[in-house]
Amino acid sequence: MKYFVYLFGALLTYSSAVPVDMVKKNKGDREGHDMTPPIPAEAIPPAPILSVEQALASTQIQPGFVLENVASKPFVLSPIAMAFDGGGRMWVAEMTTFMPDTEGNNEELPEGNIAILEDSNGDGQVDKRTVFLDDVILPRTIALVKGGILYADLEQLYFAEVLEGDKLGVREVVDPIYAKGGNVEHKPNGMMYSLDNWY
Repeated sequence: MKYFVYLFGALLTYSSAVPVDMVKKNKGDREGHDMTPPIPAEAIPPAPILSVEQALASTQIQPGFVLENVASKPFVLSPIAMAFDGGGRMWVAEMTTFMPDTEGNNEELPEGNIAILEDSNGDGQVDKRTVFLDDVILPRTIALVKGGILYADLEQLYFAEVLEGDKLGVREVVDPIYAKGGNVEHKPNGMMYSLDNWY
């Protein structure tokens, strides 16, 4: 039997009580710019926010595969990137401050996390959460390397030493312009080995 491991995170939603003038302001209207939707709103089917159970039940998969929930609230919050260590634990970058409102106010507060998720009893579900870092500005990538982790925030790439007991040791900037400038959604957000096995 083949398995898909599925990581559920918190869904970022906007309140339906957003002032109309703010919505108009953020639509990109400018003189001569036609903002007519290409697809009429009434032609778009509903997309309700689902619970973990509802999402699992509504997902269609090929025969022979199984879809199971491994982690959801309160163990994981707004996950953006993940890496597994040698013990099967998940190291997750959590972008908890992304777009708190339509203006992005307070988005750049240093409140993002690098959390370690663990299945301590072997039942296939996360039951332990350890926050390794809680002061990252919009964390966007994570990779495990010898002696610690590489992770990126809004602009820079860092090395953070992992000491015994998952304590933070030395933390230093590796690349000060890794994700410098530009829109949050357009910045680098992944660590992949090159053909020479170097990042």
